[in-house]
Amino acid sequence: MCKTRISDAGNKLDQIFRSNERYAFDFSDEYRNGWKQYDTDQDAWYYGVWYNPAKMQTLSYTEGDIYLVTCDNWTSFINEMAGLDSFHGNPPPAWITADGITASGLTNPKAYTDPNARMMLDMQQPDPLTPITINDVAAIFCN
Repeated sequence: MCKTRISDAGNKLDQIFRSNERYAFDFSDEYRNGWKQYDTDQDAWYYGVWYNPAKMQTLSYTEGDIYLVTCDNWTSFINEMAGLDSFHGNPPPAWITADGITASGLTNPKAYTDPNARMMLDMQQPDPLTPITINDVAAIFCN
């Protein structure tokens, strides 16, 4: 059963439950249609976040709960992405180096971040594509 409401940023938010794992979306054909992973330090088989600038949508999967946000315009999409940034904080480092390791941990660790790990808010709006529906997403997680 789909629940529809308005997100904190004022966009349409559809919610549905499908028990599976986030990899069902990562390896779907739809994912190759412009979706990008939104890296967080919470990513796991039971949690994932994606966004699609051309569809002006975000998608999250949390232990079976699927949330699909559809924005009416580019400004709303940017605000939705800013909300994700505010909630999740900085993306995790792409890799970490260290001089060595001891029983108490890494010595002189240095984290390197990927500047492309998140969409840049000054990105130009692409030509819009037709958004997917919550039923399309539910079908992906049911396969």
